[in-house]
Amino acid sequence: MPPLPGPGRAVAVRQLAWLCGLAAVLVTVLALPVVLGPGLLAKAAVDRFDALPSALVQPPLPQRSVMLATDGSVIATLHGAEDRVIVPLDQVAKVAQVALVAIEDSRFYDHKGIDPRGALRALVRNGQAGTVQQGGSTLTQQYVKNVLLEQATAPADKAAAIADTSARKLREARYALGVEQQLTKDQILERYLNIAYYGNGVYGIGTAAQHYFGVAAGALTLPQAALLAGLVQNPVQYDPVAHPPIALERRATVLDRMLQLGDISQADADAARAQPLGVVAGRSAAVLDSCTDATAPFFCAYVRDQLENDPALGATKADRDTKLYTGGLVIRTTLDPKVQKAAQKAIDSVISTDNRVAAPTVVLQPGTGNIVAMAVNRQYGADNGTSATKVLLPTTLEQPGSTAKVWTLVAALQLGFGAALGFNSPACYNTLVFDYVTGNTSKTCPTGVTNAADSEAGFFTLPQATWQSVNTYYIQLEERVGVAKVVDAARQLGVNPALLTKVSKDLGSLTIGGLQVSTLDQATAYATLAAHGLECDARAVAALADSKGASVAHTSAPPCRQTIPAAVADTATSILAGVINTPGGTGAANASAIGRPAAGKTGTTDNSQAAWFVGYTPQLVAAVELSDPRGSTKYPLGGLVAAGRTWPEVFGGDVPAMIWGRLMNAALADQPVQPLPPPDPVVAAGSATIPVPSLAGMSQAQAAAAAQAAGLVTHLGLISVAGKVLPSGPVATTVPAAGTLVPAGSTVNIILANGR
Repeated sequence: MPPLPGPGRAVAVRQLAWLCGLAAVLVTVLALPVVLGPGLLAKAAVDRFDALPSALVQPPLPQRSVMLATDGSVIATLHGAEDRVIVPLDQVAKVAQVALVAIEDSRFYDHKGIDPRGALRALVRNGQAGTVQQGGSTLTQQYVKNVLLEQATAPADKAAAIADTSARKLREARYALGVEQQLTKDQILERYLNIAYYGNGVYGIGTAAQHYFGVAAGALTLPQAALLAGLVQNPVQYDPVAHPPIALERRATVLDRMLQLGDISQADADAARAQPLGVVAGRSAAVLDSCTDATAPFFCAYVRDQLENDPALGATKADRDTKLYTGGLVIRTTLDPKVQKAAQKAIDSVISTDNRVAAPTVVLQPGTGNIVAMAVNRQYGADNGTSATKVLLPTTLEQPGSTAKVWTLVAALQLGFGAALGFNSPACYNTLVFDYVTGNTSKTCPTGVTNAADSEAGFFTLPQATWQSVNTYYIQLEERVGVAKVVDAARQLGVNPALLTKVSKDLGSLTIGGLQVSTLDQATAYATLAAHGLECDARAVAALADSKGASVAHTSAPPCRQTIPAAVADTATSILAGVINTPGGTGAANASAIGRPAAGKTGTTDNSQAAWFVGYTPQLVAAVELSDPRGSTKYPLGGLVAAGRTWPEVFGGDVPAMIWGRLMNAALADQPVQPLPPPDPVVAAGSATIPVPSLAGMSQAQAAAAAQAAGLVTHLGLISVAGKVLPSGPVATTVPAAGTLVPAGSTVNIILANGR
């Protein structure tokens, strides 16, 4: 190898000077007692050396954590500044062990931790070559140096750990002697191989083998082993990605040394030299955000965020990060690779990755809460405003449109409203109960509720209104159920309680999507119905263990709870099935392609700002949401290019249902067809047995008392205009009207004479 130019030459000169100093120190400490006998000078030197501390503190090394799918495959690795996977010596290829010893410390198995003869020999050889060909420190000393550097946290301590001073070298030598008394040679070699730095943020031979060659440490070949052995002396100078020619020369130097020592034959050396570097393409630098290279990047980010904020892993964020990124955790997740692949393929087949509109999708397993897939038509990475993002879209909030009707449906069935409940549902309905101003632009219905383009006006029963997603029916149903009961049902189904705490009792738009929720929330809610009313909080981490297999405490989802009676849940399912399998159902055109029993609901917000489809079979539930992440109000879906065409308007039964159908077909391809449960006859029949009393002419207080005495809940209808409270007066009417049969616990709305 020719002399290094420029900075490389300067480094070599400094190292040669350091070797001279080291040799002088070692000769003084080790040779003088032999030359001078028990002279005072020699004794003083040895006494000073013996007085140095010898017990090296060797804490566990930082190592990467690994995130696994249900089949044991690796989703991602999580690491900090040091990317390391620790491997025992018997899992490191023998040729890699031999190569390192040959180039770094050929007398490793002969000395006791320090080797004056080896240092002097290296000094002579390096002086002849004009460059650093051999190191002067033993492997044990190098291990000590790495341990001390690992322990240094302050910049001054780090500088002291690598300073070119005789004092530092003496301390390392003293520690080296102590280490040799504590550990066997193989233990020292194993620890050195795991602590050594191999460049590009890679620590330890196990990680280096994966990073540079994509193989396990036990599978390293001779040319690969020689390259890695040559790296540890100067990982920057010999970087095979940045400096391939110099890396080849360094590899040849290692091979020459192995040949000289008799570790390999001439034929082996020649064959190894003829091999290219063979570094895996695209591995030029370690990636600190490991989710970027994950097989399911958005799921990876979700799991990581959950653990980063889990107090069970540490009292502070720093404590949790230390355990997560350096603790060698084994994170067993709920992700099913087959379902994840099906979800991603379904999305990508309908809407492109660089589309302005995103389609976050979550798939859950009913009865467990397991998140088995989480996908988006986005690359995970730095946000460039189009196709790459780190925003966790499946957990961001958006108005759910008519998928929220299921909350009111469940609340109504729980109260005792039956499937035969019918209302005349006009194209425009002005409620007297809720302070509601629609966001639609209809000139004929500026302050009322209108139906979407895929609905019709007329008389509807509860199933019919659900199948065709009739807004004006569901507003009337919500008037009788009450917003508070709808909120309770949403909470029981599994919608994030934090989103429900501030819902006003006058939020009439709640039933048609007036509250923002996440895709994960709606998947959880519908999974409760699929599990016959068993609510299971979504969970992504099934188990957590350390590198030795011992369990690590973490905050897990609470046990599943029967929050909805099975009879109610199954009756709701039977109604929601009609959305898919009934002609005219809003999801029939695309979701019925699944070809097996399924239930679900479409959702579309005003002006096609967002579109949803949430549906399920007994085995899986999937929620698909479609909106522009830049802001659905400012950037509605109109003009969307997807599925090979341009959509002037987008409804939940269109693109979202198309994605859902393709996803479920692929995910359930090898699953048996299972029937949906039948409706419960008692729940479907309802229990509307209490007539609404006549309250007209009463004062507000008298009317409330009379309604409550009849077993009904009261709610005061509109009494405000533009934020101004109007004076109270006698009751003019009620909703529902006097004499209407309703279930016990239903809401009767008191409308005052001087209301709006």
